[in-house]
Amino acid sequence: MRAINNPKIIERKAVRVDVGALSIALIGYLIITSFAALVIVFMTGVRINGVVYLLSSLVGLAFIRFCYRGNFDLGGIMEETREIPAKVLVNAFVCVVGLQPVFQLMGQATEWVFLQFDREISFSDFNPHNGGLIFVLLNAAAIGPVVEEILFRGVALRVLLRYGRNFAIVVSAALFGFYHANFLQFGHSFAIGLILGYITCRYAIKWAIVLHCLHNLLMIAVSMANVPWFVNYGFFGIFTLWAIVIAIMKFGKVKRFSDKGRSLKNAYKYAVSVPWLLVYIVLAVFLAIAQTHVIPADQASSAPAPNLPRV
Repeated sequence: MRAINNPKIIERKAVRVDVGALSIALIGYLIITSFAALVIVFMTGVRINGVVYLLSSLVGLAFIRFCYRGNFDLGGIMEETREIPAKVLVNAFVCVVGLQPVFQLMGQATEWVFLQFDREISFSDFNPHNGGLIFVLLNAAAIGPVVEEILFRGVALRVLLRYGRNFAIVVSAALFGFYHANFLQFGHSFAIGLILGYITCRYAIKWAIVLHCLHNLLMIAVSMANVPWFVNYGFFGIFTLWAIVIAIMKFGKVKRFSDKGRSLKNAYKYAVSVPWLLVYIVLAVFLAIAQTHVIPADQASSAPAPNLPRV
């Protein structure tokens, strides 16, 4: 067989192989964590809760560890590029939290539209009150963020860096967004993934893990506090305004970072043509549909809570 010496063909094949392999691994992760959750529920008779999420996440991490043995050196993943100033960490946290009101408004706007047709819509089966506070905190604010950061900023971003830093950050953030299998979280998680990818590349993944844990802990605290809507928006609105100021002041710095990390030409074009990536997206949309429930508004209070795994 004649050797292929065309650099463009070699690059295209390399991008497609790596994006395809990542997509297959993530498809396997989604299927295995969902299956593990169902097995645990069947064997124990409990409802889907924090304990089940925690155990299924650990099973999924073991699967990814098996798939990416060569890229799963935790010492290398946790290696620090440079020391992060406290101000940068605070600014990153403000930007991550400041995204919240945007997607809250989108969700409430969607709920309002459905109510005009006497329907109530729910986008997620996750209830932070299920399974006990300790297990919810362990899963959503500790183990969960660590697993997700290792998956997306540890493995996926590292694998894709060879095609350009910008490409690695954007594609790993997109994979992260679809991974949440929730219509409201697709965009939210993608935006957060961009910030965490920047922090990982410039400083270290451990700071992305810290930010992810703090964000989830804050979301759980606000959810359990059940504060009035105007207090909620007032609180998060402060972060949003602060984040806008930071974005304006740091725009030049971020642009210089982006200019130095240009992607391989046509890398995005090669990536979106990968069949396994499309399968991954379709699976994520299917799971999002499975978690989205529309019921008559007058039955909302009496309808039983759905009992599906959150992946």
